[in-house]
Amino acid sequence: MRLLAMTWGDIGKSVDNAGTRAWGQTTAPLPVIIGNIINIGLGLFGVVFLGLALWAGYNWMTAGGEEEKIETAKNTLKNAVLGMVLIMCSYALTTFIMDSLISTTQAATGG
Repeated sequence: MRLLAMTWGDIGKSVDNAGTRAWGQTTAPLPVIIGNIINIGLGLFGVVFLGLALWAGYNWMTAGGEEEKIETAKNTLKNAVLGMVLIMCSYALTTFIMDSLISTTQAATGG
């Protein structure tokens, strides 16, 4: 029953204590840590799509005029660009949500 009677502040302190025991002392709040992890993942996906774009460009340049290879390279490049646009939109949305969450939790806790 104690869990049901806890306030959001108590829950936050419990999570902070658990994190400190698991990974040592940190000064960053949980939403900041989660945002950083998401941004790292999105950055890795961006690198993958950049690699796909480079691979498609290489395939297009070495196609030697074969229409099938050129079309495959065009499709790969189109998909890589679409993936990069989706990653940029995901990054913008994640940044907006995490900034809103951080400012809301700071306002609620008086920080």
